Amino acid sequence: MKTGWILDINFEANSIVVWIKDHDKVIKKYYPYNPSFYVSTRTLNLQKLERSLEKHPHIISIGQERKYVNIRDHHKSPVLKITVDKLYNLHWVLKDIEKIGNLKYYNIDIPHIRKWLYHNELYPTAKVKFEGRALPKIVDGDSRRSIYYELPEFNSIQLDVEVQKTSIRPRIDDKIKSITIKLERDKIFLDEAEGGDEAELLLQMSRTIKDLDPDIIYTTNGDAFLFPYLIARGSYHGILDKMSISRDHYPFKKSLRCLQSNGSYQSYGITYYRSPLQYFLHGRLHIDGAMGTRAFPWQGLDGIIEVARVSMVPIQKVARITIGQAMTSMQFYEAMKNDILVPKRKVNTAEKFKSGLEIVKSDKGGFIFTPKVGFYEDVYELDFTSMYPTIMLTRNVSPETILCSCKKTTHHVPELGYNICDKRMGLVPRVLKLILEKRIKYKKLGKKYGKKSKYYARQAALKWILVTSFGYMGYRNARFGRIEAHESVTAFARKILLDTLQIAEKHGFKVLHGIVDCLWVQAENNINQDDIKLFCDEVKEKTQIELDFEGKYDWIIFLPLKSEPSIATLNHYYGKFKNGGLKVRGLQIRRHNTPKIVKDAQEEVLEVFKKTHNWNEFNESIPTAKRVLNEYINKIKNGGLDSEDLLIKTRLSKDPADYAMNTRQVITAKHLQKFGIKINAGQMVHYVITNASADNPMFRVTPAQMISNNDKIRYDKKEYIKLLKEMFSDMLSFRKYGSIPCFA
Repeated sequence: MKTGWILDINFEANSIVVWIKDHDKVIKKYYPYNPSFYVSTRTLNLQKLERSLEKHPHIISIGQERKYVNIRDHHKSPVLKITVDKLYNLHWVLKDIEKIGNLKYYNIDIPHIRKWLYHNELYPTAKVKFEGRALPKIVDGDSRRSIYYELPEFNSIQLDVEVQKTSIRPRIDDKIKSITIKLERDKIFLDEAEGGDEAELLLQMSRTIKDLDPDIIYTTNGDAFLFPYLIARGSYHGILDKMSISRDHYPFKKSLRCLQSNGSYQSYGITYYRSPLQYFLHGRLHIDGAMGTRAFPWQGLDGIIEVARVSMVPIQKVARITIGQAMTSMQFYEAMKNDILVPKRKVNTAEKFKSGLEIVKSDKGGFIFTPKVGFYEDVYELDFTSMYPTIMLTRNVSPETILCSCKKTTHHVPELGYNICDKRMGLVPRVLKLILEKRIKYKKLGKKYGKKSKYYARQAALKWILVTSFGYMGYRNARFGRIEAHESVTAFARKILLDTLQIAEKHGFKVLHGIVDCLWVQAENNINQDDIKLFCDEVKEKTQIELDFEGKYDWIIFLPLKSEPSIATLNHYYGKFKNGGLKVRGLQIRRHNTPKIVKDAQEEVLEVFKKTHNWNEFNESIPTAKRVLNEYINKIKNGGLDSEDLLIKTRLSKDPADYAMNTRQVITAKHLQKFGIKINAGQMVHYVITNASADNPMFRVTPAQMISNNDKIRYDKKEYIKLLKEMFSDMLSFRKYGSIPCFA
């Protein structure tokens, strides 16, 4: 019996194709697949319905089973399971059954590859043993829970193409200048001088990739531009049928998948963009480094693989999905495993009717203890580990457990009084249990082996799922959601933080700042590490949530609101730890819309402040910091800066036509549209400020695409100097409105 790792999964004809990577080769295995779904009815007799469908030419089996038709049900109900002969006949079977009417459909829109993986308890990169036509079986020691799982050596390449541009934007009718295939320690360069005409160049690329036989092909903008461009050039020369970079020579042009939307989507109030065109290869993985989703590609291959394993989503898909889709996949798996049917449409239970007073009570959100503006010395930072997900797990908060029909329970939500089911573990806690347990272990290993380790990347990827798990319960498109479950989590969180404040005061701490799951405190007397541990242990015993000591600051500064300077902002602060490290939140250096020249200046200013240990030293270092500022002001005045120093990156929150004002990002988008570059909501635009006060808005900024490397850059010196001065002023704004220094 052979062993290997599941690399990729795709469809072919009426089979699931599993690509298994052995140590030195990749094996293609076929497994028959017959799609199935469930139907229920309240008005029709199931036995009669079964008999009426038995003779359908494309239904190969039909029978009654007992399932939970609603996630809130305590008892199973009879339903019909219908299995279809071929995937492409599923649509016609559904059309025929819909004519009967009064039926509800379940498990109908779960992606088929994932459904097959759920049913067979398999997942990407699982180490399996396989033989003949038998289904692969996971080897002992490997599971979705594994921390130290073994992976094969992946062979990878980076594919890049240089275009002979005839305008600022590469066009599909521009010729290829060269193709570069980067290996781990080498690169292969293909151009017309080496390979003949353009058609031969494309065929040579296909042959080279076939000979190299990589497991992974990395691209930058492969989905949005590179692959569509290569297909267009191949089509122009009539060689598309000969072009393929999949392992089974699957035609390049058939690798395309199109999203139904235009690629824009929202997450936590921010609009993002991902290409609506996506290219999936067969037998090898295409990972596009320019994908718009902010979740998993940023953690690299280790993060992507970890999410693929826990969510049971193929690796190429994980590199393109949103965080919510990963959470949904895990919910689907848990539902199928526990005989809960997944409805065709979302089941976001209608909000319970509330009086005005009840709405005020339930819609408070998380607890916030606003700090006073100022400079504080000897401050301790403490952080609850995955507070909201842990609340959902330890308090059994889930859409079906909150306001459960079993009224006789001793578990209730504080303040709100909602009853919580104590007879079963909710779907959401079951999903979160695995992620929480794994992330805690990865976090410890990440601290041990450093931020560049695979363990740090894995915990960072899982963190994104945990961060969104709370909001997803109240999300309007969540398949299983309920607003009361969302409210319950914040109610528990408020009580936990208030309990923690009382314990802190008992241990002689003064709370300076508290926001949702984080506390900053000062000690009234001299304390040591054991005192901190005693405090954290008592909090854990009281709340069932781990409270971690993040570090002690020599000093920390809480900055004021610009609109109301007497009030501190909740997430704008910076401070220096005893170990010499800095923590910065909300400053320009952390914002994507800050030009590099300003970030560099702020970084040098922070390095000056980093050398200080108290208020006196900090205050004495301010003249040195001002000299750094003046050096950068002179750099701007003297000119000669590169465009990279001046570019400002801004995300469009909506389509350019929907803006009422000519903001800089809108002007940039209008410039690009003149050159045929369509900009969608969620996309980033890059520009240089050329004349901020110009009467004609189109003269105020220049897009990055219109700046040549050989051109002398014209920029608005006054405006960039203004940005520098604002940065420095913001950092020291606490002196005007806060106490200096602030002691307990």
